[in-house]
Amino acid sequence: RDVEELIAQPVVFGLAYLAFALAVAIRFGAIPFHILVGRLTDAVPETGLPILIAWGPASLAIVGLAWVDASIAPLAVDVGSVRAIVVAIAVASIVLATFAAWIQDDLEHVVGYSIVGDAGVVMLAFAALDPAAWTPGRVWILAFVVTRSAFAAWAAVVRDAFWTGSLSDLRGWAIRSPLLALGLVTITLAAIGLPGFAAFEARSDLVDLALDGPLQAFVFIATLAPVAYYGRLLVLGMRRLEVSSAPAVDWRPHWTRPDLTDVRGSAARLVRANRPIGMTLASLLLAVVALLTSIGAFGGPQAAAGLPP
Repeated sequence: RDVEELIAQPVVFGLAYLAFALAVAIRFGAIPFHILVGRLTDAVPETGLPILIAWGPASLAIVGLAWVDASIAPLAVDVGSVRAIVVAIAVASIVLATFAAWIQDDLEHVVGYSIVGDAGVVMLAFAALDPAAWTPGRVWILAFVVTRSAFAAWAAVVRDAFWTGSLSDLRGWAIRSPLLALGLVTITLAAIGLPGFAAFEARSDLVDLALDGPLQAFVFIATLAPVAYYGRLLVLGMRRLEVSSAPAVDWRPHWTRPDLTDVRGSAARLVRANRPIGMTLASLLLAVVALLTSIGAFGGPQAAAGLPP
């Protein structure tokens, strides 16, 4: 229905906007709705986290941004009081989730809270209430879900290779697997970005559109703070080898002689023999895809610039 013909009190639009923004925040597990994230990280493997708290909620966020852009942003309605709630959720998620990821001792929780922190930037797109936030909001969502999926895949490979996800037991992991170290560096670059990267510019634009004054500078610096927990993982990986509970991992590719009388069994043995190197290369490939997406490859920014229906 054409909203210009609708007669309603401004509070109606404010409450509708708040309800949709809260629905997206709850699906992402943004702070203060992060209890769901803590439970999921204890119940599902690393590779399932992006599907549950990144890809699914991101779809709802795109629908929500389209609705806000068409039904709320064009109206001269004062929703300042409820918008402040959305801003508070966004800032709390960016700052506190990054701190939570930094102090965690297991990879699942690091992955989970890293997703929550990036979801806070998505909430800034809702807080902006500006049609100009449509394109950077979608660019960020695309880079966010791909990068966090790559991080989750990397964490799953680490757990499979070293039989543990506890950071205190993973000292020396990078020394034992340089390819995994290269993958984490690539993921870090994709997540943090550099000026000129599509995701970096989108995040910067959302901060500028949603905030002003000293808070703007503080939140922008906070969006770069995830480098702290990535750095912690790398530092642990370079320390003295203490992965005593893990088996000796052979990272070299292997070739087994095919048995034409048992093709299926022969293929299974080949896969098992190359499981460590195969999973590592797959995670590295995902990290490269995440970096390219963050830079702006695959036509992502152009697609994101399309007008909402």
